[in-house]
Amino acid sequence: MEQERAKYPLFYGEILLNDKQQDFLYAEEHREHGLIIPPRTRGFSAGNRGGKSSSGYLEDFAWGLGYRPWLSPDHPNYYTPFKPPIKILLCTESLSTTAKDALWSDIQGLIPPQYIDWHHIEKINSTGAVIGIPLFNGSFIRIMAYNQKTKDFESTHYQAIHYDEPPPEDKYIASQRGLVDNHGFTWLTFTNLREPWLKRDIVDRHDGKTIHIVKGSIWDNEIRYINGKQKGGLTHEAINAYLDKIKDPKIRKVRETGEAEHFAGPVYAFDDAHIIKDPLTHPIFRNHGGKPPKHWTRGMVVDPHENRPYAMAWYAVSPEGHIYFYDEYPADMFHELSSDNKNIEQLAELIKSKEKGDKIFIRYLDKVYYKKPSMSTKLTLADEFAQHDIFFYPTEEISPHTTIQMVSDALYYDKTKAIDSINRPKAYIFGTCPNLIYGMINYYWKDLGDSQDNEGFSDRPSKKGKCFPDLFGYAVVSEPKSYAPKPEQGQRKVFDNARSSTLKSMVRARKAFRSRSEMYAHR
Repeated sequence: MEQERAKYPLFYGEILLNDKQQDFLYAEEHREHGLIIPPRTRGFSAGNRGGKSSSGYLEDFAWGLGYRPWLSPDHPNYYTPFKPPIKILLCTESLSTTAKDALWSDIQGLIPPQYIDWHHIEKINSTGAVIGIPLFNGSFIRIMAYNQKTKDFESTHYQAIHYDEPPPEDKYIASQRGLVDNHGFTWLTFTNLREPWLKRDIVDRHDGKTIHIVKGSIWDNEIRYINGKQKGGLTHEAINAYLDKIKDPKIRKVRETGEAEHFAGPVYAFDDAHIIKDPLTHPIFRNHGGKPPKHWTRGMVVDPHENRPYAMAWYAVSPEGHIYFYDEYPADMFHELSSDNKNIEQLAELIKSKEKGDKIFIRYLDKVYYKKPSMSTKLTLADEFAQHDIFFYPTEEISPHTTIQMVSDALYYDKTKAIDSINRPKAYIFGTCPNLIYGMINYYWKDLGDSQDNEGFSDRPSKKGKCFPDLFGYAVVSEPKSYAPKPEQGQRKVFDNARSSTLKSMVRARKAFRSRSEMYAHR
């Protein structure tokens, strides 16, 4: 038992919850109003790593059990309002990433295995993502993701719902209908980087009676000791190391403090320092015909469209790891175009013509179109390009706001100091790529009009003009590495060795494509 208590210290109270976690879980403020049950809606708005998600998962299981194991039985908050078995809905951002990896991994690290009915765990067969956790006493935790259809949230009744990270408003409203019959409870754990409705309709309506909101900081989870017991889970050094990686001051503030921010103006701080205006005269590129040196690692990104031209961009990675976008398609200004009649074969020939024999290390295709089958051929877009010996990987499964943070960090430099070998951006665009430049300059936070609640702006970028900023983001979030050799090394040998694993994957993809083609041919 001692080993188990040491392995699951929060569950058994060996490590004390930090003050903000306790305030959120027990909502002690409701006792000041003479209430004997907690507020129907509780929220924990905190910076990253502030302990919000872990306290939310602990609460999920406590309600499933009917009591909080980390408290003594005589504690006023030991028992939860419903007698088990009950049904709880746990909402997260994505089943394929969050639920499969982070969420399930965190839960297994918090909850002793004997409380879970492992024989009846529900998973999605194709991905392995956990979507249902039965407890030994008959309680059940259903897991859903915000990228599921809104109507999927409407059909089932629950006693409690936990939203981990900000829910879209339509998903919140639909799922709340499932609490009506049981007069159920809601708790939210989030860093408020998006969903401005949440601030307007919940956070700002905190009254301690019906809605109880706790605002915390990552610093609330700093380790300290109370009567010999640890409280909190992060060292001072670990917190500073995490925050120092976030260069954008607005995003850093939200990640650190959890305070709601709503943004206005351009999404990115993009300026002349990010533009290689004349590659032909630039000291790095002038001896290479205004192009990146041949031995630099090259990549390509594509954002397909059904009724507009495909947006494409080519980039190269320097030996220092800096990204340079050096070519794009279409040649005309994208926002002025309405159609493009090129088929896949013509686009493939265009790509090969533009590359003129350059070795492209990896290509990324928008993940939605990557796996979407054609109505006529039944092949995916990736398969159709593979027919012409052009092989793609899907873009990363990553949230828009993480993309914005990573791109902002790549663009960051201290504008109060001179640009030098250290204080400089890590991503650039050639002046010969007007669509990329126009897109990065004219990509704005969504304008919500004359709303007093959010000063007219949201923290969600507008969909207008997002195609080329998306291409920029696809490349940055893939965290491309340079495989360019040092001058004294054999360039071809080093480059080919670095590409070997990717090429093997592409060969496997090509074989799989041929197998599918043969299968369709015999239908």
